[in-house]
Amino acid sequence: VHALRTGDLARRRPDGMVEIVGRLNRVVKPFGLRIDLDRVERLLADEGCVAACTGDDTRLVVGVTGGADAREVARFVVERTGLPDAAVRVVGLDELPRRPNGKIDYAAVA
Repeated sequence: VHALRTGDLARRRPDGMVEIVGRLNRVVKPFGLRIDLDRVERLLADEGCVAACTGDDTRLVVGVTGGADAREVARFVVERTGLPDAAVRVVGLDELPRRPNGKIDYAAVA
């Protein structure tokens, strides 16, 4: 098998195993910049920030929990993505909203 049509993005690790790294449909393109929302979430997680990213082709919305400083998160996201300040909105949340199946409710974050 060379391809599975799951909608997931994957990479082959040096040990030959396949690692799922994101979804094809979790991309926005504000200001002509292709932004992988899963990648932004991973970058924030690497900094210790629990976040959910959503948006459209005009704006990136980042919901953060744990009392993260919205200005610092916005500055970090702007630096990492190249988006202008006005295209990034950070919203503080008590917890990430979840759908009944336990997955993040990105529409509620928006």
